[in-house]
Amino acid sequence: MTQCTFLKDRIADFEAARAQYEELASGLDESSANRQPRPGKWSVAENLAHLSLVAAGYFPNLEKAITAGRSRGRTGAAPFTKKSLVGGLLLNMLDPAKNTKLKAPGAFKASVPSIDWGQAKDRFESDLDHFIALARDADGLDLDRCRLPTPLAPWPKMTAAEAFRLHALHIPRHLDQAERAVKATAGA
Repeated sequence: MTQCTFLKDRIADFEAARAQYEELASGLDESSANRQPRPGKWSVAENLAHLSLVAAGYFPNLEKAITAGRSRGRTGAAPFTKKSLVGGLLLNMLDPAKNTKLKAPGAFKASVPSIDWGQAKDRFESDLDHFIALARDADGLDLDRCRLPTPLAPWPKMTAAEAFRLHALHIPRHLDQAERAVKATAGA
């Protein structure tokens, strides 16, 4: 059982995202999941594919940071007391209160016109499971001292606490965008 309140909250965020996703995905088929609300706006499938591309970029770095933290034996400190330059900037941009419009870097955009809906769903569900497993594995570590690069640049680094918080904000942002896509294409 996870002891750290910060990580318990992140696990709850990922589980809430799962519930939001399951409700969103329940009535969609391949065609409706790939329907863009208008040209240049992402479909539900594109939003899920984007989230999986981002997760795949972060997982190896986050795993290494947790492993390094375990090998150092630094435990017990409360996480998320410090902000790194890059982590603070990314979290500021994803702050829901600011509603900042952002363009995804090219490496994190789905590059096919139609995404296999079954594969997109399976991968997204697996990604949520992976985030939860990593949060449980990180329990007891000083997450501010576990540092990792972003997938797009090896420096500057962010803290593991920031990485967990980043994804806890990023996932619902795109699920909300996917819900807007469903509403905009209903009956089309």
